[in-house]
Amino acid sequence: HKALRGVIATKLAEQLVAGHRSALVMIGRGGMGKSAALNEVARVADAHGLPVRWARGQRLNRDDAFAAVEDHLDDELVERLIVEATRGDLRAARRQLIEGLEPGVLIAENTQWMDRASLGLLASVATRVDAAGLRMAVALRPRAADPELAALTELLTRDARPEIVNHLGEDDAQALLQHGALAPKFDSELSRVAVLTSGAFFL
Repeated sequence: HKALRGVIATKLAEQLVAGHRSALVMIGRGGMGKSAALNEVARVADAHGLPVRWARGQRLNRDDAFAAVEDHLDDELVERLIVEATRGDLRAARRQLIEGLEPGVLIAENTQWMDRASLGLLASVATRVDAAGLRMAVALRPRAADPELAALTELLTRDARPEIVNHLGEDDAQALLQHGALAPKFDSELSRVAVLTSGAFFL
């Protein structure tokens, strides 16, 4: 697949903002246009008067719990989450994260570098897409096979297939398979499916 550019990115953004799809998940290597497409989502949302909130993963703070979302939460709540995340605190964090985004768009960039706690919270948010106009746009690289990331992407791709912006090689496809619905299968079977589909199972 070619990099996401121009008309394609705008079409995806308009589908998301118009509600024809509740989520946009893009999977592809670096430099394939995912960030530009997310910027286009933000531009189209702004043009329609919809608020946008960004969460970004960074390699340097991948081990810091809630690092990707802490800027959107009040300091006292973040402190409680870091010490011991109770169910009530997690619910409060979800409310704060999507406050003002119903309707609106939550964008997650470089998701493969997010800490597990942030991914878990985003997965919780993902269960709310489309309930009151909430939309999510997520971009990740194919080698990111953390169970929490798999859970997030599976929740978001139930009703709208992901956009795979470049062909997945055998290693990339198998990494996704190992944390998806086929995970209990033997390695030899996972490898065979990965080769046959080039990751197309994920569609």
